[in-house]
Amino acid sequence: MVMFKFYLDTGALNRLSGLDGKKLEEFKKRFNSKDAKLIFTHVQVDERYSHKTKQKYQEIVDKTINILRNKGIQIQVENSKGVIVDISRCNYSTFSSQDISKVYDKLDEEINACEKAKQKQKDPMNVKRDAIICVSPLEYSHLITCDKCLCDSFNKVIKENKELVEKVMIPKAKIANQSSEAIADCILKSFSIK
Repeated sequence: MVMFKFYLDTGALNRLSGLDGKKLEEFKKRFNSKDAKLIFTHVQVDERYSHKTKQKYQEIVDKTINILRNKGIQIQVENSKGVIVDISRCNYSTFSSQDISKVYDKLDEEINACEKAKQKQKDPMNVKRDAIICVSPLEYSHLITCDKCLCDSFNKVIKENKELVEKVMIPKAKIANQSSEAIADCILKSFSIK
């Protein structure tokens, strides 16, 4: 059984693949010595691209995975939890429980409210993608993100709705600065937290 599962959002995934030099070697040494996995779903890759460019999906996934694996960092693609029309892909998504669906709805509302409070109107489909990204790591150890609204919304919804997800392990979302080194540090610090 894997002790640490780190679920990466789009920004964290993309930035971690840029890790190089001494920081890369430190990360690999510490990460690979633990029973840990890095995980993401198709949603992170698809969210920046319209459905008209589905052809690019495999190219992007292959490139990201190859970069990370060529650097000695193992990453695993898993199904997203929940099926959302115009977002979810067949064979890459699983139907969720009623509790997870309720959490998704609350995350959708909270992320939207956070974006509005920043006076940034985010595309409603991007908010829905963020919400599906947030429910997918339920049962994992950590959600790593570079998006403050996503992080704060996730932690708030989980704290206020524990009864909805009491049957699953609930990760804490962690925010990292937008650099490959910050993402790596955020992951490595999790090993020393008890």
